[in-house]
Amino acid sequence: MTELEGVSPVVPQTTPFDYPFGGLLVPMAGVKGDQGAKGDVGPKGDSVTAVRRSGAALVFTVGAAELPNVPLPEVDSLVSYRDQAAGSATNAAYSATDAKRWADAAASATLPDNGVTAAKLSPDVRASLAKADSASPAGHTHTIANVTGLAAALDGKEAAGAAANVATALRDGVSGALDTLAKLAAAVGNSPNHAVETASAIAAKYTKPAAGIPSGDIADGAVSGAKIADGGVALAKLATGRVAGADKTGARSLTVWVGTEADYQAITAKDPNTVYLRS
Repeated sequence: MTELEGVSPVVPQTTPFDYPFGGLLVPMAGVKGDQGAKGDVGPKGDSVTAVRRSGAALVFTVGAAELPNVPLPEVDSLVSYRDQAAGSATNAAYSATDAKRWADAAASATLPDNGVTAAKLSPDVRASLAKADSASPAGHTHTIANVTGLAAALDGKEAAGAAANVATALRDGVSGALDTLAKLAAAVGNSPNHAVETASAIAAKYTKPAAGIPSGDIADGAVSGAKIADGGVALAKLATGRVAGADKTGARSLTVWVGTEADYQAITAKDPNTVYLRS
């Protein structure tokens, strides 16, 4: 679009707007014109041929001429820090060398005999040495009578081995499973009422009546053939309605049933160990 006089071309106008000199201007886009011819290529610029550092600045060379130096103040700071670190390291090395020299001198030094006088010792050390000077020499002994009260104290003591003798007497050859109080306590369940509990448990057991065990005390099916020895139950002990019988395998108990023909016919399942008598 054509630039309008007095109107900034920051944003192209594509909608109607008031013209600065009066009236309404309606932008109209015309046909795009042909592209102009390409301009000539300008001369090639000079290139930096070398760069080097000079102190705290960089020097650029173009051909045979040098451009003005470019200062680098931060390089000076880094150099200063480097120099300070190097100086600190050097001082530390000197200090370590001096410390080793003094340590070697102290290690090789020896204190001559009697080189420390009593005046150089602290009061506590001097007091301890004074007690040591008055102590008994090595190998010095005393009798029991020389120690006040020692004889009376020893007279009230048991002879050597007395405790072991008492322990042996208490064990009296008992089994190793019960030779300590802990084992005895474990055997009775660690219960202080073991005797009472045992008596109560025995009292709760079944007591056989003098006249024999009544049938009411025996649960149904509790007595099987395996519980009774062969011939252990006499015929006289069988209840009413039981008779002695036998088949090809041997003796067997039989039940005798007596009834009418009608009663017999009414029995749907006949017992092979029952003798049915019909009237």
